[in-house]
Amino acid sequence: MRILFAVPVLCLLSVPAVAQQISGGPGGGSGSAPCSAFGTTTGTCLQGAGDAGTPSAINLTNGTSLPVGGITATGSPSGTTYLRGDGAWATPAGSGTVTSVGTADGLTGGPITGSGTISSTEALGNSGAVITGTTYTIDLTASTGDLGKELIFTGSSGSAWSLGAGAAGEGFDIINKGTADITVTATGNVDGASTLVIPPGLSANFIGTGSTWWAGFRSPIASSTQFGVMKPDNSTITCTAGVCSSSGGSSYALNSYKSGNWYTTNMSGGLSTAAAAFTNTIYFAPFYVSASKTIKTLGTYVKTAGSGEHVDMAIYADSSGPTGTALANCDTPPSIASTGNVSCTINSSGTVTLAAGVYWFAENGDQSSGRMMTAGTTTSAQAVYMAGADSQSDLTSGTAWGGGRYKASTYGTWPDMTGQAVSYLGAGNDRIPVGQFQLN
Repeated sequence: MRILFAVPVLCLLSVPAVAQQISGGPGGGSGSAPCSAFGTTTGTCLQGAGDAGTPSAINLTNGTSLPVGGITATGSPSGTTYLRGDGAWATPAGSGTVTSVGTADGLTGGPITGSGTISSTEALGNSGAVITGTTYTIDLTASTGDLGKELIFTGSSGSAWSLGAGAAGEGFDIINKGTADITVTATGNVDGASTLVIPPGLSANFIGTGSTWWAGFRSPIASSTQFGVMKPDNSTITCTAGVCSSSGGSSYALNSYKSGNWYTTNMSGGLSTAAAAFTNTIYFAPFYVSASKTIKTLGTYVKTAGSGEHVDMAIYADSSGPTGTALANCDTPPSIASTGNVSCTINSSGTVTLAAGVYWFAENGDQSSGRMMTAGTTTSAQAVYMAGADSQSDLTSGTAWGGGRYKASTYGTWPDMTGQAVSYLGAGNDRIPVGQFQLN
């Protein structure tokens, strides 16, 4: 009788030597043998455990390679996976494709989810220093300094910058991306003044003349994609993207306020004399502030003197008319004993900061013979444009305009106007006050 035995074989290819025995071979033995003993001609083969047991340890220190297919692990091996320590094929974290690009801070075109173009709505220049502190000295050193560069302020507190004498034909930009004013103090002057204030959101281009500086503001007009360029003293205005241009000074200049300058609340010409004294009655005129500014002084003009008489002035916020308590008022109402300009400090020799928007200039007095300057009956179009008219006839060109407001109130006090009714100053009243204010 012939009895045949099946002997299982574990064959490791390309393993020239095996230095470990296997327990549990056929008949309870163990060991290794040339692969020729098992019907193959390459490598060294280990006898399998069969039904007698499993290998307890295998040392492959002399092996040269192990095929990926011979590794037992969960998952599927590929060119984008790796073998983890827990016996699993896995994809590395963080892989993938960017599917959306957002835009902000002057960049447009996003979000982009496939292909597209990102563009900038702001001119990209030669970036210089980024300043956050409360002081900075502009470096006018040729080649290595700030000339020809954009200096960007990102601070939250007012910053005082020093500027030397103008380098002829050289220049630089200052961009205020912070939340506080930049005050530039120059050797010589900037457009005739010793200092120039650059409010948040504005930028200014400086050009040297050799001893002084010329500075042109660049400010948003109507939208973030339109810019205007103007001198702080309003002597020239140039607006790009089809927006208006002017020259020779204009009270319509946007964001062109300059520290220390005086401004009027009336944008119309043809000034007149009040038809009646301002006595125990507040007369209001609307005006517009185009950019946040700090005011330190109020003023007006006396057309007819009144001995022992006075004029008081204040500013109110707007909500379809004067509202709230006075934002600013005279510390001491000035005398109108002489004709000409008069002024007063405000808020205990302090200041008031007005955000961009509509406000109401107010005057009251203890007058009998004195008369104040007012908007002319045919030129007070500003009031009806900003505050409206009760009658369509007040809008007719070439006739008397109206649009002011008034309210009876005892001289010497400024009432809280919240919820209070005011009366309309109709055409031909000649009592719309013309106010003045000076910036801090």
